[in-house]
Amino acid sequence: MSFDRLGIQYSLHHQEENAALLEQFLENLEAANRSPHTIAAYRFGIADFLNFTLGLHVANVTYRQVSEWLHFLSCQGLTPQTISQRLSGLRSFFHFAKLIGVMNTSPAALIQHRRIPQAIHRWLNAKQVGQLMAAADKQRDYALVDFMWSSGCRISEVVGARVDYVQWKERVVKVFGKGQKERLVPMGRTTVNNLRAYLQGRKTGPLFLSEDHRRLQSGQENPMSARSIAPILSRLGLRAGIGHVHPHMLRHSFATTLLEGGADLRAIQELLGHSSIVTTQIYTHCTPTYLRAALQKAHPHWQES
Repeated sequence: MSFDRLGIQYSLHHQEENAALLEQFLENLEAANRSPHTIAAYRFGIADFLNFTLGLHVANVTYRQVSEWLHFLSCQGLTPQTISQRLSGLRSFFHFAKLIGVMNTSPAALIQHRRIPQAIHRWLNAKQVGQLMAAADKQRDYALVDFMWSSGCRISEVVGARVDYVQWKERVVKVFGKGQKERLVPMGRTTVNNLRAYLQGRKTGPLFLSEDHRRLQSGQENPMSARSIAPILSRLGLRAGIGHVHPHMLRHSFATTLLEGGADLRAIQELLGHSSIVTTQIYTHCTPTYLRAALQKAHPHWQES
């Protein structure tokens, strides 16, 4: 037994019990089809908190330990957005512990949500995307940039796409989004032609391989990963004189380009695979053309100008 600064008695050395509870929680997330990225982020953040408490049993955690951990993260230089994400994962963990009877109340219930300023995301216009594609020295990278920009797919959807998911005549590809939600993503003729030029008749396997498919043994699959795509885009961006380019920037550019062109927000929501239009609305914050068009359509003074 030990005592904290206030003289409250508590016990340590519950690392194994806490670790088992964390695994149970993560298995529950996996069963609910949460994305591997979310599960990995939750694992890292919650494990960090449990280590911070030095083996204090989850049932004995109080508001004070959570508050001190958040302060510790801030002192470590983590951004408010990252801290908010860590807290969100911890809230879910406590909620799970409460549901299975490990604790009566969540010690994070009294932690107030801090409003995080919405960042204005950088995006690429069609000319810049063309420069990015022109900087590619491999047919795969050329087709990859075109596919990501013209489809608006998440990076996880890009690496999970397969050749046999493509319906060439209809020019659509089947992808699996968050929670393994399936949707059909349309592709333009140019994108289809670029994919055909890259695939060179390949009929099966991942849509994008991390190596030239001719170097692979028969039946072997070696798909690109999110970690392998990120440095490729960054290198192409620097080579094209655009600056650092990351995978989500192409998805953001896809949505913003559609919005600038007058596409309906509901249609963009469907194309992006957003479950809520609130998520799609972030793109209206950075496009003056869209806002000007909305004013000219709805406000009488703007209609006169």
